[in-house]
Amino acid sequence: MSASPSALHVERRGHGRPLVLLPILGRTLLDRCLADLFQRGLRSVSIGAADRPEVIRESLRNGEPWGLIAELTPLPDEPRKVPNEELLDH
Repeated sequence: MSASPSALHVERRGHGRPLVLLPILGRTLLDRCLADLFQRGLRSVSIGAADRPEVIRESLRNGEPWGLIAELTPLPDEPRKVPNEELLDH
């Protein structure tokens, strides 16, 4: 049985921190992903975040804990709807 979108919204907003910062077996998803990227040879990453980017930025600390250069770009909470005409113009 999968969770409804409203249940996911409550889960995401209900813990006081973004999902990427919830601990999973002692480490956050952010930590696991950045450590994996470093092991794969990446040294610079850009991250987009819509859910409390300021909290994620504090944990990211410019990527220094993982030996990375990391930047975070805040994204709007809701995706922007692009009219078909705008897609065809490019």
